[in-house]
Amino acid sequence: MKTILTSTLFIFTLSAYSQNFIAFQKESGPESNWVKVYNEGLTGYLDETGEEIIPPVYEEIGRFGECCSNMALVRKNGLYGLVDTYGNVIVEAQYEMIGRQDEYKPGWILVKREGLYGFIDCSGEEIVKPVYTEIQMEGNTLKVN
Repeated sequence: MKTILTSTLFIFTLSAYSQNFIAFQKESGPESNWVKVYNEGLTGYLDETGEEIIPPVYEEIGRFGECCSNMALVRKNGLYGLVDTYGNVIVEAQYEMIGRQDEYKPGWILVKREGLYGFIDCSGEEIVKPVYTEIQMEGNTLKVN
């Protein structure tokens, strides 16, 4: 009985330690070498030399490359925009929602402003002004209302 209890305890301890190693895996992307900083509840980034890349003015900063390559979705005052890996604001935080590039048409990103939908590209240009209450994709055709 003592042997079974000791073996069980050993296996449990070993599995608990192995789970801790998984939790410390390093993420990829430019922000993996940066230091996330906070000031009064807002988030920013410093690079490995301590230079401020993105000032701590955002409620949230997404992962780089998820929306556009070399860009991250940011939230400020409840609205979304885009910044690049140099900290440049590409799209001011003015949208209620910013989708992902290429979901509807190559190079286009769905956005929502004041309850209406439109499209921008990764340079921040409005391709289709947000004037539609609904946008759907049917095959290769965009259907708008």
